[in-house]
This record gives sequence, structure tokens and C-alpha cells, in this order.
Amino acid sequence: MYKQELKIDPKYAIRVTVAPRALTHVTDLPIFEGEPPVITIEIVNQAGVPIPLDEPLLLFRARDRYALKGALEPYRTYCQNHGCTQYHLDGITNRIDSFEKFAEEHAERMKQPGITLGR
Repeated sequence: MYKQELKIDPKYAIRVTVAPRALTHVTDLPIFEGEPPVITIEIVNQAGVPIPLDEPLLLFRARDRYALKGALEPYRTYCQNHGCTQYHLDGITNRIDSFEKFAEEHAERMKQPGITLGR
């Protein structure tokens, strides 16, 4: 079995698991033989627990010019006003900082949401 995790932020990661029916290692690279492997992609929390597939998620892209002012910053304020933990607030601030940095470094990629119609 081959497993890789890509950190999204301090709280979450994307976990990819490849479970082949036959696996041979040449150096450090897995080589799959026979039938195609089973590939599982999950979003997991810091403890490694996957978010259930039936739980809706919401995704904002950093290139969305309204994500900061229209969603992330109001959400942080709402959470502050309603007693959320510092751990949660730090996670929101982490995303806000990342979005701000992206906007500064990639101004040419910022877009009105939906303008490309999914293309």
C-alpha cells in the first residue's frame, strides 16, 4: 500500500491511498502489476480522521476576489463573537493570510467568481 498526505492547512490534509492487488518496488517507486489499483482520496483532520463522504464541504479558491471580504473575514468575526476556540480562529486566520498572500503575489489571476463558467 502507498499513502501520501498533502497538508491543506494546519488542521486538514488530503490523503491519497493506493492499494494495488500486486505491488513491486523498484528503488523507492511503486510499480503496479495486474489489475488497476484502488485509489482512495480523503480529506482528513489533524488526527487523521476522514471527513465523512456524506458531509457537505464548501470550497473557496484564493483567486475568488470576494472570498476574503465576503466569506472568510465575516466568518472569523462571527466565530469570534460566538466564543469559538482559539484553535478554530487560528485556522481561519491561517486561510485568510494565505488568501491575502496569493492575491498580492498573483493579482493577474484574481477573478470574479463564476466568470469562467467552470472552464
